[in-house]
Parts: sequence; C-alpha cells; structure tokens
Amino acid sequence: MIEQVFWQAERECEAEEPPADAPLPEAVDVAVIGGGLTGLSAARTLASGGASVAVFETNTVGWGASGRNGGQVSVGGKRGPDGWTKQYGKETAARLFKAAKDSVTFVDDLVKDENIDCGWTLCGKYAACSKAEHFGHLADWQKYLAETFDYKVELVSPVRQRDELGSDAYHGGMVDEFAGMLNPYLFTRGLAAAALKAGAQIFERTEVLALTPAGSGWTVTTSHGSLTASDVFVATNGYTGDATPTLKRRVVSVGSHIIATEPLGEELALSVLPKRRICYDTKKMLFYFVLSADDRLVFGGRAAWRPLTAQRSGKILRKRMVEYFPQLAGTKVEYTWHGQVCMTLDFDPHLGKIDGLYYSMGYCGHGVALSAYLGDVMGRVIAGKPEDNAFLQLKPLPRIPGYTGNPWFLPAADVYYRTYDRLK
Repeated sequence: MIEQVFWQAERECEAEEPPADAPLPEAVDVAVIGGGLTGLSAARTLASGGASVAVFETNTVGWGASGRNGGQVSVGGKRGPDGWTKQYGKETAARLFKAAKDSVTFVDDLVKDENIDCGWTLCGKYAACSKAEHFGHLADWQKYLAETFDYKVELVSPVRQRDELGSDAYHGGMVDEFAGMLNPYLFTRGLAAAALKAGAQIFERTEVLALTPAGSGWTVTTSHGSLTASDVFVATNGYTGDATPTLKRRVVSVGSHIIATEPLGEELALSVLPKRRICYDTKKMLFYFVLSADDRLVFGGRAAWRPLTAQRSGKILRKRMVEYFPQLAGTKVEYTWHGQVCMTLDFDPHLGKIDGLYYSMGYCGHGVALSAYLGDVMGRVIAGKPEDNAFLQLKPLPRIPGYTGNPWFLPAADVYYRTYDRLK
C-alpha cells in the first residue's frame, strides 16, 4: 500500500486552482488562516458581501483534515443531542440539533449552488451495534430523538442486520436517511473555487508566522511577506500552531487513520454495504466505512490515539477490516493515510472571538458539514451581520488545565477508551 490520500487520487480535480506566485496585497479587510472548509467557507461569504479577503494555507487547499477525512456527512456532534440536553438543557439542545441539521442542508445547497463536482449523494447512514446490548441503547436513542427533537430514525433488528451490513460481527443498528457522502478533497477544492469566484484571494504554501496588533487591526507576517488586516479569522482546527498560542492551548490534535482497498467489483462491494450507506459502529474507538464511486471500501478509525506511521496504521486497520468482513481477506489495500482531528475539553465545537481574533474550531471528528456551515456563520459575524446560531451562544473555547499544546495524555486516553469498549 502507498501512503497517499485516496480522495486526491480518485480522479482529477476540475475546479479552478488558486493562482501561483500571486503577490500579497498590502492590506485586506480579513485575513483567514487555514485553507480548509472552515476558512474557505468564511472567505466565500465575506467576499460575496464585498469584503477584501486573503486566505493563507501552509500547504495546499484541502491538504489537512478537510481533504483527508472519511467523506461522511451527517447530523450530530461528538457530544451529541443527549449530551447537549444534559449540559445545556432541552431548549438549547434543540437549537444545537437544529443547527447540526442545518449543516447537512448547507452542504447540499452549497454543492448544488456552486456546481461542485464531488460525488455528493444523500445515501443515509447506518450505526452498527458493536455489542448486542448496544441495540437496546439505540432503541432508547430512537425514542429520545423522536420525542425530544421530532427526528425520525429506523431501527434494524439483528435478524435484519445483513440487509444493511454484510458482517456477523455486529448486532443490528439504526438507519438515519438524512446523511450522505462525498469526496472531501474535491468538495474542498470546489469550495476554494467558489471563494475565488466571489473575489477572495487564496495563497497556498504561505504560512502565517506571526500576528501583531497594529492600531485597530493586525500585521500579518507570512513566509512570503507581511500585510495588514482589519480582522483575522483563525480556521486551523487540528493544525493550530504557534502563531496563535492562546488557541493552541485550547485544542488537542488527535490522529485519525484511513485505508482504501483496491476496487472490489460490484458483487463483493455490495456484500459489505448492500445499500451503499455511510456506516460507523458504536464503540468509543470506532470504525467507519463507505464505498467509493469505483467500489473501494474506505475504512477508517482510531487505529490508536498515540502517534503512528501511515504504514503501521494501515496494517492495523486492514487486520480489523478483515475481522469484521472476512469476505475481504484476499483484498489488497492500495492506500493508507492519516490526518489530525481537533478535540476540545468539552467535545463541542466553539466559535467566536478571543484575544481580538475570530475563530471556529474543535469539530471533534464531526467536521465535514459543521466546519463548512460554521465557517459561513462566522463569515456573517465578522461582516457585522446579526446571526442567531446556537453554537455562538456556547461558552468561549475552554482552556485545558495543564496543557500547553503537547498532548502528553493521549496514551492514557488510548488505554481508557480501549478498556471502556471491552467493558461497556
């Protein structure tokens, strides 16, 4: 297997590319740090409203988690609606859940409005029970969603398991029809093209090295020179660095690992996912998987919370894949890669302003829809437009006690979650 993001190799990107070697402007209204879904979405919104916008990306657009994730788009968040209810009460939870639903609609509208060719399909998702006792939890969850949020999902009993998933390792599950999949790299590149069309400038391979207050704005020092900006929006998520130390101390980057098989052929592919839904299981150290357009199985998860090479994580994931799907024992894995998701102390995304800097980050592995959607929300906030969104009303991004940016505690988290999955 080669170390490469499959989504980048699936097919050529036809979207407009940012111009190479364009000179930096002397000044802009808004400097955006991060050329992923959050930053590009905000840039599109701001530029559409007439602001001058410069997006700075250390690598290339879609290089980070925005272009190397599992491609799954669905309603929810790491804490989830029940966690929101316990933490914030039913009223706020309902508003957060509505915003999460709106994020999926936002993706659907964005793809259609901007004609983004990224393989977007509303195929539904299947949550597979890793243990028999988890089915009762999903039954409670179905009732809770219906009674609290008027949101309908369908239970799939263990005897019907193979209608949805070709594995005897799971014990029934739950279908949510309001979910889909896309090629995240092509989606991100398409959003970049939309931002360019709106008038934003995008500077790839241009790292922001320092931010210095200057009058009522900022001096932005990059690897290719400096400029001034009235406002700065930080959209770096799992790649937040030393240029924004206050934010770096509030987020934890955790590795997420993915493999893609060789093309399976339609018969073998449908023996794994008969209805071509996106799928994940109910463990804490979960696995998630989907079929690509050419019938590869894209299989990902936390191979470990500790750092691993892509080759090592690829071998671990292939072993797990075959355990769950023995029919793939003779299948070759062609691609292996990893990226950084961004965790927060309370497992909620946060957006707002801190130390004079606007930000949105901390999607905790649920960012394909939320990141693009909340980037758009922050674009309107920075433009000074009224915005009533439940995520804006959450407390500011909390600091993690004893943490300065080095996640020394991840090995302990690895042990904790593996133990939890064995016992629960």
